[in-house]
Amino acid sequence: RAQPFAERAVQQAGRAIKTMQQQVAHLDREIATALRPAVEPSLAAQIRAHWAGTGAKALPGLRKAIEAGDAATVGAVLNAPAYLSGLSEENQGLLRAMAAEKFAPEKVAQRAETADALARVERATTHFMETMAGRLREWRDDDSKIIEEALG
Repeated sequence: RAQPFAERAVQQAGRAIKTMQQQVAHLDREIATALRPAVEPSLAAQIRAHWAGTGAKALPGLRKAIEAGDAATVGAVLNAPAYLSGLSEENQGLLRAMAAEKFAPEKVAQRAETADALARVERATTHFMETMAGRLREWRDDDSKIIEEALG
C-alpha cells in the first residue's frame, strides 16, 4: 500500500529538482547577460589586445577594472577565449566570478541559494529512495510470509 505514496513523493521531488535546475540555468543566463561586452566588437578586440600585451600586470589590472565597474573592459575580456587577453582559463574564471559579484550580485546570491536548495533536495530524494526501496522490499517479504502462512 505504501508504494504508490512513495512513488508520488519521488515524482514530486523530481518535478521540484527539474524546476530548480531550470532556475539555476536561467540565473546563469542572466549573469552571463550582465557580463556581456558593452562595446562594439572591434573595440572589444582592441581592449583584449591591450591586456594581452600587459603580461603579468593583466590580472591585477583587470581586477581593478572590475572593482571600478568598467563594464566595457570586463565584457570584452570575459566574453572571448582567455588567451586573447593573455589570461589562463583559471584566471579568467576567477575574474568572471568577481565580475558576476560586482555586476549581478542579486542574481549570484539567488543562484547560490537555488543551487544549495537543489543539492539538499537531491540528497534528500536519494536518501528517501534508498530507504523506501529497502522498506518496500522488507514489507513485501513480510506480506508474502503472512499470505503463505494463511494459505499453508
